[in-house]
Amino acid sequence: MRFLVCQALLLLLISPGLGWAQRGAVPADIPELETSGRIALQQIDQLIGAQSWDAAVDEILRLADTSGERLIQIDLDPNTTESLQRWVPVRDYLNDRLVRWGLAAPEVLSRYRQRIDSLAAAAVEAAATQKDLSQADSAVREFLASSHGDAALRLQADLAIDRGWAQRGRDALVRIDSRLQATGVGENPVAMVPAVAWNPLLVRYPESVAAIAEQVSRDDRGLSFGSYRGTALPLPELAARLPYCSVLQGDIPRAERELALVQTMFEAFADSPAEQTLRRAIAAAKEESTASDATVRFAEFPIWTTPLHRIDRDPTLDSVSGSSGAAGSRRASYFPAVWNGRVFVHDVNRIVGFDLRTGAGWPIEDSNAAVFDTGQPSEEILPPAALPASGWPRFTLNVVGDRMVARLGPAVTGWLPVMRKPPGSASSVAVFDLDGEGRLLDAYPKSLDAEELGDYEIEAPPLLVGDRIFCGITRRAGSLYTSRVLCIDLRSGQRLWISPELAVGPMPNQPPANRVSHATVAYREGMLFYHANLGTVSAIDAQTGKIRWLVRYERGSAHDNPFRDEPFVDDRDLSPVLLDAELAIVAAADCGRVFALDSATGQTLWTSGPELAEDVECLLGTTATHVIASGDRLYWIDKFTGRVDAVFAGGSTSLAAGGSSQPRTAGRGAIAGNRIYWPTDDAILVFDAVLADTDTRHAMRMVDRIDLLPSDLRGGNLLIRDGYLILASPDRLAVFDSREFKVATIAPGSPIGETLKHE
Repeated sequence: MRFLVCQALLLLLISPGLGWAQRGAVPADIPELETSGRIALQQIDQLIGAQSWDAAVDEILRLADTSGERLIQIDLDPNTTESLQRWVPVRDYLNDRLVRWGLAAPEVLSRYRQRIDSLAAAAVEAAATQKDLSQADSAVREFLASSHGDAALRLQADLAIDRGWAQRGRDALVRIDSRLQATGVGENPVAMVPAVAWNPLLVRYPESVAAIAEQVSRDDRGLSFGSYRGTALPLPELAARLPYCSVLQGDIPRAERELALVQTMFEAFADSPAEQTLRRAIAAAKEESTASDATVRFAEFPIWTTPLHRIDRDPTLDSVSGSSGAAGSRRASYFPAVWNGRVFVHDVNRIVGFDLRTGAGWPIEDSNAAVFDTGQPSEEILPPAALPASGWPRFTLNVVGDRMVARLGPAVTGWLPVMRKPPGSASSVAVFDLDGEGRLLDAYPKSLDAEELGDYEIEAPPLLVGDRIFCGITRRAGSLYTSRVLCIDLRSGQRLWISPELAVGPMPNQPPANRVSHATVAYREGMLFYHANLGTVSAIDAQTGKIRWLVRYERGSAHDNPFRDEPFVDDRDLSPVLLDAELAIVAAADCGRVFALDSATGQTLWTSGPELAEDVECLLGTTATHVIASGDRLYWIDKFTGRVDAVFAGGSTSLAAGGSSQPRTAGRGAIAGNRIYWPTDDAILVFDAVLADTDTRHAMRMVDRIDLLPSDLRGGNLLIRDGYLILASPDRLAVFDSREFKVATIAPGSPIGETLKHE
């Protein structure tokens, strides 16, 4: 009888690992588990069924050593759809199955631990002695299923929290015991259930803390992927760390909600020294917090403006006609950056800087001077006007500390074969020392390695983190595109690692054309997040370049919706993964939905309804309850469910995303305090970021409007920094002051870039 029970439970364990074989090919030429590895998994199951415990452990260890970093698809979580599929490293998958085997076939886990526990204990002790987070990470990956897996997770959490990496700490803590998650309760403890943080329940049901505490305190639940089971560590002590993580993240309301839940779950915790310490930390954080002034208003007229290179293009030459909003064939290509009271713009073939207050040029006051001039004519950088192009040029900059990073070279990222002359990469990375008056660092500009990466192009300005630079790169071969992430050393410009291929595929509905794209890397706490609008989104270890999870989504095209007049990939290529606590929110150019993944595991948390937010181009940020997204319209999307709660402006039909809306966006908006600034062609509209609750629905509130026509301006991309509102329209940079409300007039012939002077 016992053998039959084990066989039945093992069927539950086998199905997640073998489900991939029935779901089609992997999304790219990623390091997938090879055929021999798949056979090995089947052999392990057969050995366990035959109660050959030691032989099964031998095969598990061998497979982990030989194929541990290869990827395998795991079964979809119960709350997901077929449109989202997840791959994880084989080592993580084996650890997860070993934990579950501890219930279905305990002899396997027991024999495994006899073999591995001494190594696990030494690895955890070494990481603790050195206080080395990377060693703790390795200990968790290699030895999660050992008797010391919970200790490794606690050490990983504590070292991450000590570094200030609150979300990394939280991600490790909730894996120690399922009661630290608000997971669904499975019918048996072997079942894989979705991992959900406490916070969504606490936000939705603030008056039901006791009921929530009862639900999450149950120990007869299934396990989320990658969790430990059977810890002897003190649960109240672990649970108390979660509100502290919220304090570190600056989310005091969440910390207070979580503290109330911990007090309810563990009576002994109330009034304990640990509880009093946590209360003091929350109170201190409240005193130190300086919430943005939500009532700040910007002047009606800019304090200065200066012209930018006007990028015109005949839409009949584009591979797909149409353009966003009232912008016609001109779109806002410029995205400013701010440092130390200066604003910088990548103006096609020059990088220019200005004093925010006066508009004076920087580093010298001549408005015609530049921080850096590439020396290339603008026509060599912009897509050839006489040839079809897919996408629109974007000129962005990244500023971190006193360093500014730019992408140089032609805007094209996917060349028609006949246009690549001479062969090899035409793009490069440039890094500037702003503290040294914009001096170009010695190792730069740095081009991609001609021998190995000569047919790749850099997607967008790289991301600078510490002494490392990360950038997405794309290769085009015929109609197929390949995406990867590259890491280079800041000082030398030498390559440190290159990721495996993350996606390979064509652009939907793209006839022969030069491709102009702008995929940007996102970073948080040692992890990179990347999608290149090619059907996948990935999490990558920033230290090693190894894939931690990969999710494939169902690709779509503009032709799926007859009421939309523009293709996804022509507009929605400016939205990196948005990270908010556990959420990794994705608005990919080739997908008709916005969706949220668990940033630690890649588990699907929600997807928006089909065609409800398909025009979303920019993820502007989040509030306590909503994701603020912008496309043709402005969206408030429920942060915990993906439900679209409010939209401005409505369309001309009753169908979802149907018809055209007026007004429509003219660029990327901005959030400051609890205000949303949304640019249209003739005005900047200001909304309260928090929706008003009525008896029947959520209601948006417009609270201000800045008319642009009186200043002879038009809408564009917005940036709010240091009390200034910066507008980069398709042909002009303008700065609005929040501290002066005097009426401004244009001073003809001003020496400072056509500055608008106060009377």
